[in-house]
Amino acid sequence: MLSFKDLMELTAGTQVMTIISQWGLREACHQLKRWHETLPAMQEVPVHVNLHGMRINRSDFVALVDEVLEETGINPDQLRLEVPEQIFADYALGMQVAVHTLRASKLAIFLDGFGSGAAPMNYLNVLELDGLKLAPSYLEDVQTNPRSVEVLRSLVMMAHNLNMVVAVDGITVREQAIKLLSTGCDYGQGSYFGEPRDGETITRLLMEGGNTMLIWRR
Repeated sequence: MLSFKDLMELTAGTQVMTIISQWGLREACHQLKRWHETLPAMQEVPVHVNLHGMRINRSDFVALVDEVLEETGINPDQLRLEVPEQIFADYALGMQVAVHTLRASKLAIFLDGFGSGAAPMNYLNVLELDGLKLAPSYLEDVQTNPRSVEVLRSLVMMAHNLNMVVAVDGITVREQAIKLLSTGCDYGQGSYFGEPRDGETITRLLMEGGNTMLIWRR
């Protein structure tokens, strides 16, 4: 079975990636609707969708999101769109208008992979984003290098001052999670909390009350 990363690399730059990404958006919203119908505790929980292969600055993207929300009945404020940093860099023209349009519809926009080097820091001057997901590279030596912790702390503080929440991807061990908590980071994600699972398995774990969610929050 291909991992998500391998699949994205294999289909990069092709129409197949766009089709997969559109399917992922639709399926995520349908899954959230099923959780709303079967799990009362999930009524206020949002879903995050990574938009590899989709350009949010295209008019048909907004139409697609509207269509999916209408057919599923999901409130816009329960959908979090994670846009890879590379897409912001490749399609800079029109991104400011696209982000403004989507946020005006109560959709939350996260910049995924922040710090990977694809997009310059000054993007944050012009894009009113709801959150940053920091690249896993920020965790490489966070357990042993106090300077790395301070860099993370500074990024978290900057994001909070800009009214953004912060997540860090790539947490593999408990010590990394503890260091991140000390920085004030809002969310963490990674294999330490659990591997990716299909909707049916996650539903079963939620119904059993298992502590195997993929993210934490302070």
